[in-house]
Amino acid sequence: MSAHGWIEFIIMCLLPFSACENSIIRKHLKHKPICRNTLMKYLHKLTIVVEKKVAERLPDKFAIIFDGWSGGDTHFVGVYATFPSNNSLGYEKILLSCSPMENEDFLDSNEHYEYLKFVLDLYGKNIDSVVEIVGDNCSTNRCMSRIIGPIFVGCHSHRFNLALKDIISKHQVTVDAVQALMKKLSYQIPTTKLRKLTHLKAIQDNVTRCSYTFKMLKRYMEIREFIGKLNDDDVLDLLPRKEEKKRIGELLKILEVLARCAGG
Repeated sequence: MSAHGWIEFIIMCLLPFSACENSIIRKHLKHKPICRNTLMKYLHKLTIVVEKKVAERLPDKFAIIFDGWSGGDTHFVGVYATFPSNNSLGYEKILLSCSPMENEDFLDSNEHYEYLKFVLDLYGKNIDSVVEIVGDNCSTNRCMSRIIGPIFVGCHSHRFNLALKDIISKHQVTVDAVQALMKKLSYQIPTTKLRKLTHLKAIQDNVTRCSYTFKMLKRYMEIREFIGKLNDDDVLDLLPRKEEKKRIGELLKILEVLARCAGG
């Protein structure tokens, strides 16, 4: 059916729904042309079918995995249901919703609670079906869990990252020194010179991802022998001194141990 083909093509390729009206795309696809309104009509029908199938798979009791994030000026929330299963993993995880909040003017625990009730209602379930909530250890999630009643299971990954940030903060001077060097190496001229010596590129730190601190320090150790050959005074001035090199090595050893503990 052409409608199914258009839906599969647009969804799997992450294209806007209006792509079905693009003359170039129509020219190179075998599906019969349809307009955006027709596409949306079949998408809504498909949604109803999928929601019914998901509802049939959900047991009476299950846990909720709950997470929110912002993209631009839009706040999204993802809701998963997870429950024991006989498969190889021992559990199943089903996506129930991934959408913006209905009322983005208020993103407090009450709004998240109302959103969760709305999502569960789509599958014929209610709050009584939720035995526990898994989410980030933020105040909103903890407060929402107190409203609902189930046990709140904080995200171990989030706790690990909080602990990692605390460790890194004690070595912030060292991290900042390597970051300044890596930033300079990311400029066009140093990058071009470095590329002639190695295929490895400079990696900068990312304040929202502790793993990047580890990657940056590790990359510094991998390319440090090439940096001195760049004949660039601005870069050479940023090279860590003897004591800084020692501290970088010590911090990297700590992060390597933690990475192994995290399975990374």
